[in-house]
Order: sequence, then C-alpha cells, then structure tokens
Amino acid sequence: MVRILLYTIITPAVKCSNLRYSGLTMVRAVDVPEVATFNCRLNKKILLSAEIGVDMEKVRLICLPIIFFFALTFAQSADEVVQKSEDILHAKSSKSDVTMRIVRPNWTRELSMRSYSLKDDYAMIYILSPVRDRGTSFLKRQTGLWQWVPTISRVIKIPPSMMTQSWMGSDFTNDDLVRGASVVNDYTHSFLSDTVSDGAGAWRVQLIPKPTAPVVWSKVIMWVTKDDYIRRRVEFFDERGTLVSVLVLDNVKKMGGRTIPTRMTMTPQDKPGNRTVMEYSDAQFDISINESFFSQQNMKQIR
Repeated sequence: MVRILLYTIITPAVKCSNLRYSGLTMVRAVDVPEVATFNCRLNKKILLSAEIGVDMEKVRLICLPIIFFFALTFAQSADEVVQKSEDILHAKSSKSDVTMRIVRPNWTRELSMRSYSLKDDYAMIYILSPVRDRGTSFLKRQTGLWQWVPTISRVIKIPPSMMTQSWMGSDFTNDDLVRGASVVNDYTHSFLSDTVSDGAGAWRVQLIPKPTAPVVWSKVIMWVTKDDYIRRRVEFFDERGTLVSVLVLDNVKKMGGRTIPTRMTMTPQDKPGNRTVMEYSDAQFDISINESFFSQQNMKQIR
C-alpha cells in the first residue's frame, strides 16, 4: 500500500477518485494499492490520469503542476466575474437594432430603435417606429443626457434626478438604456451562494453601491453562468431592501461574432401583468466610431 495526498481544486467542482472538491486545500491522505489508477475529471473531461505505482515522485511531478495550473485558472474574484460578464454584453463600441415590447394587462405597445455606444461614456438611441415617435432620440455624453423631440424641434436636457424615470413608458429606466451607472466601477462585488440557471451552474454576485456612486439601488444581485460568463438574471432592490424589478436575459445565440443573450425582460415586482421585453435583431461590436459622432447635431437625423 502507498499513501497519497488528495487536494481539492478551485471551482468548478472537480471529482477526484469518487470524491468532490471545491477550494484549494489538502483534505486528507488515503491509502491505495501500489498499482491503481488515479483519475481527476473536470466537467466530465479527464483532467489528469496517473497510475499510482512504485515511482510516486514521477506522479507528483506530473500531477501537482496540473492541479496548480487549474487552481489558478479557475480562481475567480467577484470583480473579475462582473467584468467578464460586462465585456460580453458591451464592447468598446457597438451598434444594435432592437425591438421593445411594452406589455400591460390591457394593451401592448411596440417600439423599434437603433443604438450606438462608445465605451461607458457615450450613447445614442434613435427611435425608428412607430411613426408618431420616429426621429425621437437620446444622447449620452459622459454624465449628461439629452432628448431630441422632433414634434417641437427642441433638445431637452434630462436632469440626473430623472435617470430612474421610465424610458418611453417602459419598465426600463433612462439609466438602464444609456448605462448611466457602471456595474463595474460604481459597486463593490462579493459572492453569495451558487445557484443553477437553465441547468447550468451560476455565480450569484451581490453588488453594493460605493458611497459616492450616483446609484439609486441599495443592492443588486446578478446571476452569471460559470461556463460562459453570461448574465442571466439581475435583481434590483430599493433603499428599504425590497425587490423592485427583475431582469431576465435569455435566448442566447451568436450575433455580431459573440454569444450573447438576445432577449431581455424587465418585470416590476409590484405591478402584476406588467413587463417590457427587448429583443435584438442585429448587433455589431467594436465598430469604427468616435466621440464626435455623439453630438446634439447628430441627434436630429437618424443614422
């Protein structure tokens, strides 16, 4: 008989010799026959396989570097998970065509729009339909937000106090549409218990606003799947800790060279029967666009 040391490996969980681990620490030593097969599997794929025999030093030299490599690979901080999920949804620059469906118990309204963005500081949204709203546009430049109203030929500055107001009568806010607050920079992040989303393991990450951040939510909880870093669910809480709205992201598919959720459904928790669904019909990432595009002059003509 020989004695080997069994180590755990950073999540996702690894099954080694019929034992399950999560974390990086030696859990126990076990006795095995001098000739035995040692298998470590990760997501049903063989991570390492070594025959434990007389030359235990060779096994140690082969196995330990692999274990530590995967430990470092899968060691994820909450900050990194949020950043990676944000990078999937938002490139340095983008252009997208979106349909928004506002659903109420007694009626449904539909809008189509085209949006452009550059980093976190610049955004332009043009309303394409219906006819009565066509030409209405919204511009974000750093911390400023403006609306062009073609029916009165005026540019209206939207004050910070209205960032949490409904956007075009939907369940999304002005802040949601133009990304006034940054989930990466305006919050601190920490892990809660893991969960499952659509059959896949997911992190639950709690976001608490920083003291000086221009954020209205007291807490945000984000579900991010572990295999692809895609955000699947976001819960928004008010200053009393009450759940206000839930955003569900699904219909994941390839678009613009990326695998992204192409449907987002915002549901207010205090208004039964209300929801707003945004569906992407086209998305392009890392397009050629500069800051000069995001001007009040360009608000007045659909691009």
